[in-house]
Amino acid sequence: MSKKIVFPIVVAFVLTLIAGLVVSSSASAQSKNPLPRLIRARPTLGQVTSIGNGQFTIETRNGEQRTFQVDDRTRYRSKEKTELTFSDLETGGWVAVVTGRFLNARDLARLVVLLPADFDPEQLDGARGKVSAVNLAASEFTIEYQQGQKTVVTTDEETIFRGQVTSLADLKAGMAVGVIAKETTGDGLVARTVRAGDPIGVHLGEVTGVKAAGGSFTLKPVSASQPMVVSVDEQTRFRSKNNQIAELKDLETGMFAMVVTKTPVGDERTDDAPVAVLVAAVDKADLPQVDLWVGGRVVSTGKNSLTIENRDGKEFTFQTTGDTRFRSREVRSLADLQTGMLALVGAKELGNGSYQAQIVLVIPRR
Repeated sequence: MSKKIVFPIVVAFVLTLIAGLVVSSSASAQSKNPLPRLIRARPTLGQVTSIGNGQFTIETRNGEQRTFQVDDRTRYRSKEKTELTFSDLETGGWVAVVTGRFLNARDLARLVVLLPADFDPEQLDGARGKVSAVNLAASEFTIEYQQGQKTVVTTDEETIFRGQVTSLADLKAGMAVGVIAKETTGDGLVARTVRAGDPIGVHLGEVTGVKAAGGSFTLKPVSASQPMVVSVDEQTRFRSKNNQIAELKDLETGMFAMVVTKTPVGDERTDDAPVAVLVAAVDKADLPQVDLWVGGRVVSTGKNSLTIENRDGKEFTFQTTGDTRFRSREVRSLADLQTGMLALVGAKELGNGSYQAQIVLVIPRR
């Protein structure tokens, strides 16, 4: 049986490279680099159940108990961004906790936001999609979901704008947007927080062409039938083994790469090609091989198995052993795997439709 290159290994390799790209907050602010937003941890929302020496425990909305450590670098603040301290934590209060993205920092609080006393999580609603229209006169905009449905979002003087926008006037059609709503109005929402910016994409595939003089290359993504043209600019970062790729002309046809792109909205560019923020590539010769790779969403886990549903709706069940490797900043073992997570599995074919997982790579949450 012929062997196939396993793309999970590519992802594991390039994600390791990305780990070194976290820049300081000041550098991020100056360059407006979207990478920190891409790899930032999402906050964990919960109600404080106990406070100890250098730690506190919360209960999340799904009933999970999580204990967070704090140190002298942990910051505390209110929703209005007033600086607070550890002593302001109270049992029963609601907090949003941001931690590091790496495994050794998952339980170390970097930022703790103390929410108002009247905070009611049951009143929260939200939406994610792209901006399809902005109506400044009516103080509203329309958000379009991936499935095509649309919702009108109303803003007021209490709405907080984040990301690349500071007000409704900065919002442009085509921007990626996330909304936390404080109430619903019929079929619409009244926004508490709006975070928006240029759409960010992550693409994994084979480099099929390089035009160094033209400032672009072609990538054949594993999840798409058609190749895509990607532009590069002076801010594009290149990462590779032994730093062999420093600029576009070093990229070669046949390499496998993970490309993080942004698609600027409202600029004067004449082409529609996304711009590469990061290109992390590896030679085919550096890749291990397995019989099969499958990417999709985790639909179930067992004592020694996991089931993945791919984009076509087909399910694959993989047996796991003590030798199965889990590569992720969030998942270290089968016990950490949760339904709904996106994963890529490299497997050995055992016959009779059975597969043994060699490596399980969980795609980081954005």
